[in-house]
Amino acid sequence: MPFCLSRALRCVPLSLLFVLAAPAKAQDLPPYAGTRCIHFATQQEAQWHYYMGTAPASLDDDRDGYACDLLTTAIREDGSRIFSNQANRGNERFTLEVWRVNATDVYLRIKSSSGMDFTTRSFPSDRDARDHMRTYYQNLLR
Repeated sequence: MPFCLSRALRCVPLSLLFVLAAPAKAQDLPPYAGTRCIHFATQQEAQWHYYMGTAPASLDDDRDGYACDLLTTAIREDGSRIFSNQANRGNERFTLEVWRVNATDVYLRIKSSSGMDFTTRSFPSDRDARDHMRTYYQNLLR
């Protein structure tokens, strides 16, 4: 069964996500990236955290498997890309990017060659965005 970041986007094979999500002990899991839908910029960002266990099950209030159904699925592309890192894992290519709109508006874009593509909420600085990236998405590059 594929894992879908949203109903509108292509799905990622569930087996691939199991590869991406190495088993972790409870004490090794990062804190929640957000606890309410308003903490996420897009449905796909909320879905990623919901699936990875870094957001609570309450994000899927209607229990249909999709977190924060009412959030946008639009991909943000304003500003300038200031960092990009790519890695291949099997047949899949993952890209993590940092985009800066201005000194206090920095966000991440997460992509894969199979169609996963989403942007995150804004961060107040480049450092905050990179810290968030390392905490929640760096496993895509390992």
